[in-house]
Amino acid sequence: LGKLTHAEVKINRYRIFFEECGIYASPEETAKCYEHNLAYEHEKVEGALELLQKLHGKYRLYAASNGTYEVQKRRIEESGIKPYFEDFFISKKIGFFKLEESVIVGDSLSSDILGGKNAGLTTIWYQRDRNITDHGTIHPDYRIFELSELPDLLKKLK
Repeated sequence: LGKLTHAEVKINRYRIFFEECGIYASPEETAKCYEHNLAYEHEKVEGALELLQKLHGKYRLYAASNGTYEVQKRRIEESGIKPYFEDFFISKKIGFFKLEESVIVGDSLSSDILGGKNAGLTTIWYQRDRNITDHGTIHPDYRIFELSELPDLLKKLK
């Protein structure tokens, strides 16, 4: 909502948690430690590398993240996906970006899909959990359950 800076959010979430739980620790140090360790964690999604290999050269691929620059930079480098993308848009680094004739594919309704809708982009929700039946007020343009479905859907959208 823009009421707090990113730095305030990172610190205050620990401050509030520590106060409510009676924990005596530094929210600033905890936030720094968490972010450092988070940079070394990334989840490999089944079929993602194969999908990138299939799409590379047929589409101009870009990755976008609302994570912090330091965390995302390390994750991108360690994950092996860097060669498949033309560029990476990390919102905390660039502030914003504009994409025309683009599609956003994401697994988060509240971040990826809502952000794409707000930017006027076509959205494709990668719904990992088939048991989710209530999307609330966020409605993606398309939905896939397997990454292998994406190439055929992209062909239809051309």
